[in-house]
Amino acid sequence: RQAVTTHCLLHDLKAERAHAASFLSVEVDIAIAVMRPELHATGTTPLAVVLGFIMLVVIFLFLFLGGLLYLFASSENLSVTGDHLFPELALHHMPPFISIIFIIALISALFPSSDGAITALTASFCIDILGINRNERLDDVTRKKIRQRVHLVFIGIFLIFVLIYKWISSDSMIGIILKVATYTYGPLLGLFSFSIITKRTLRHKWVPLVCILSPVLCFFLDKYQQYVFGNFKIGLELLLINGILTFTGLFVISRKPEIRSKASF
Repeated sequence: RQAVTTHCLLHDLKAERAHAASFLSVEVDIAIAVMRPELHATGTTPLAVVLGFIMLVVIFLFLFLGGLLYLFASSENLSVTGDHLFPELALHHMPPFISIIFIIALISALFPSSDGAITALTASFCIDILGINRNERLDDVTRKKIRQRVHLVFIGIFLIFVLIYKWISSDSMIGIILKVATYTYGPLLGLFSFSIITKRTLRHKWVPLVCILSPVLCFFLDKYQQYVFGNFKIGLELLLINGILTFTGLFVISRKPEIRSKASF
């Protein structure tokens, strides 16, 4: 029985390592998005690179500590896995003062992450979608009201998602979150790689259509993958497929950049 329990814990540890590697990109994107207005205003792009390396070290540290928790659970012959492992160890297998430290650390890590994500979404939506900084007809008071209303809307959306995840009640919520990220981050990956690799000019009115069709195609590919790949099951690789489909669609709707002839003197 102990051997079976150890095997299950090691299997979950490998899965958590894969999840943490994918989750790293999400955390770095959120952190950079939060500081994006300051980076854009000051022009300190290298600061984003330094921030990325800091996040890499932090995620690696948490991954290492998570591995220690799994090893400790294996030594205690515990059969709990996934999201139930941390509360089980913190509340029932640690001294009381250690349990209090664990709970305070969990709360202190939870609230800044959610607050940073909501702030990043608010800034991105107001600046990129609504374009409040580009609209010269808006004064500072109006811009502030728009940001506050958008912020409240995203808080409500986050609350709805929390209730949905509670309703789903999965043993490993990070798996569901990363599954959703394979659909939402695919178009972002395709757009980013297209702008970096190519110099082609996009037909902008078709870009939203491509960014919507790519996740839709990935959804049907994931649903009927047994008819396409046989015994092979797609996991987080769906993110790469989504990005490739977006990149291909952007390439189709784009055209070569116009070459301006130099004026002869």
